[in-house]
Amino acid sequence: ELSLRTLATAVAARDAGIVGDIELWCDPDARAPAFVDWGSRFRLSLRTQRGEDLGARMRKALSSALSPGTAAILIGTDCPVLDVAYLENAAAALVDHDVVLGPAEDGGYVLVGMARSVDIFSGVPWSTAGVMAATRRAIDAQRVSAVELSTLWDVDTIADSFRYRTMVGATAEMAAARVPNP
Repeated sequence: ELSLRTLATAVAARDAGIVGDIELWCDPDARAPAFVDWGSRFRLSLRTQRGEDLGARMRKALSSALSPGTAAILIGTDCPVLDVAYLENAAAALVDHDVVLGPAEDGGYVLVGMARSVDIFSGVPWSTAGVMAATRRAIDAQRVSAVELSTLWDVDTIADSFRYRTMVGATAEMAAARVPNP
């Protein structure tokens, strides 16, 4: 559900001209039936994630997307409040900056974008509350031009899952309230 929501957002951003090609980096294998279906349905390029940790996998994905010389934005599929406007802000930031980060409430991030290849993933304690702080230190150490967007929340815990379900329920109730009865 979260993956489909994220893919729909990315496609809407592509259709609006905010982003270009969309690549879906799959784990464990891009040939899995759901990934193949999504690739066809959303016109995505499918890639299989490679790397010993999250940082290595993100580095490979961004390096691949940056190789043609264009900026790249990497987003996870666990941030239900990430929307087209957020992606537009990220893309705009990369016009004048090397890196853009979308911080997460839990100390990680929901988005990372690069205008050029920069190693900001080495030495990061993945899956901890120190991810963003370590990434900021890497950016500062390399004197990289970076921008941070507004902080969002993502779904990593059971409490986050309840928060998401509440959000989805409220959205459905609002939509139902706007639909007149026949």
